Amino acid sequence: DDLGNALANTLYDPNVEATMEKVARLVGQYDRAVIAIVGHTDSSMKGKVPYEAVRDLSTARADAVRKALVTKYKFSPNKFAVDGKAWDTPADQADPNNHPLNRRVEISVYPTEAGVK
Repeated sequence: DDLGNALANTLYDPNVEATMEKVARLVGQYDRAVIAIVGHTDSSMKGKVPYEAVRDLSTARADAVRKALVTKYKFSPNKFAVDGKAWDTPADQADPNNHPLNRRVEISVYPTEAGVK
């Protein structure tokens, strides 16, 4: 949601363009902030594929969002910090096997003096 809370049973946003526009407005409001884009994956392939491949997938997921923001809204690529968490951080700790909810990208804003966490 707009406050950064995961919404249970929320899948892919069919209004991705509107969502990206909201993010772009948010990014534009915080000119001196660093925007962290963090990709996540589900654990459905845990034990079947190498962890590094899953981490790379989550990083690529986050980087695709960064590239879309940079390309469409002409932001500097340096404004964003991209990371991939693989399956390490489920969206809902009480339901770590909610695979659709775990496949996500989270965006956070950090003032430059705070740095990226």
